Amino acid sequence: MPFDLMAHNRELDGTDDAPKRRPSYVAAPAAKSAEQERAEQAKQAELAAQMEAMRKLDALQLGAPKAKPKPTVDPRPTRPSAPETPQSPHSPQRPDGEWRCKTCSTREAAETHGDCTCPADFKFCPTCGEAAGAGVPSDKPPNPVSGDWDCPDCNEPCSAMFSYCVECGGVHPPPPPHDCAGCGEVMPHSWKFCPDCGTAATVDKVERGCKPPETTGEEADWTCTKCKDEIPGGFNFCQECGEARH
Repeated sequence: MPFDLMAHNRELDGTDDAPKRRPSYVAAPAAKSAEQERAEQAKQAELAAQMEAMRKLDALQLGAPKAKPKPTVDPRPTRPSAPETPQSPHSPQRPDGEWRCKTCSTREAAETHGDCTCPADFKFCPTCGEAAGAGVPSDKPPNPVSGDWDCPDCNEPCSAMFSYCVECGGVHPPPPPHDCAGCGEVMPHSWKFCPDCGTAATVDKVERGCKPPETTGEEADWTCTKCKDEIPGGFNFCQECGEARH
């Protein structure tokens, strides 16, 4: 069939009213096979699933709480803490080994060293004789101390400020008895006045002779009218205040 140039130009210009025909030289697209269509559908479904998964992941990341920063670890070695010193309920131990006397610290009218803190090497309080950790004072009455002394029980040297030995809790030995300066009566150290003549124990010499009062033969015990002390019947004077029998 011969090529019609004019018809071809009309077809290009859109002025040809005749039914358009596909040029013979343009190949028609081949129809897709069923297998290709299924592969494309599967690919589109996989892509849609991936998009849905990414959408859910973005939603989870937005709603999740922020992770706390990890604490930094000091690379320097730590020094082990020192063990705690056991505490006594009565005499608390100090870090340096010193201990506090409970008796002196709680006594209202007591001549103590501050809160009566005793050195670590003191086994007894020198003021009241309390043993370390005991919480009770000594049952031994203290004796007057006039200077440094050696404990009669353990020979520990003790200061004149100590009423009790810090090593064994012993007390200063009592001073020896002395004779009354008025009548020569032997007087223990605890007597402040002679019970026979009423001379004070601190008197070393009486200028004039002391004559004991005449006894009536009454041997009953009596009560001193001045200090209210109970006096044995054989005493004519109170050995505590020197008051004569009435």
